[in-house]
Amino acid sequence: MFCYAAAIPVFIGYAAVTIPPLLYCFYFLDNLFYIGSIGSSTYLQKIAEPRDLQPSLAMGVSCNHLAAVAVPLIGGFLWARYGYQVAFYAGAVAAAASVVAVSRMRVVGARVAEPELVISPE
Repeated sequence: MFCYAAAIPVFIGYAAVTIPPLLYCFYFLDNLFYIGSIGSSTYLQKIAEPRDLQPSLAMGVSCNHLAAVAVPLIGGFLWARYGYQVAFYAGAVAAAASVVAVSRMRVVGARVAEPELVISPE
């Protein structure tokens, strides 16, 4: 949820700021928060049943692929038709919708993966 929430001011910054050094800062933050998306897979491994892990990860990859195709098409249309600001404001709205969706998720009876104990023959 933090990474989605952090994306909102970054997208608004992309749309509103015209000072290059500030835009560089927003770009840095954007890439920094993108790293947080890696944590989604790790979190899923902690809460998912082992039999559900593989299909869930496969679904995530499929959704990411669909978004990687659809978002540039839609964003490019918005950019060309209405200007770059609208595309980034739309990204901020999408990030806000993601925050709302994630905040409504509940994990009932989540399993917590315990670290495996490895005994070396030393």
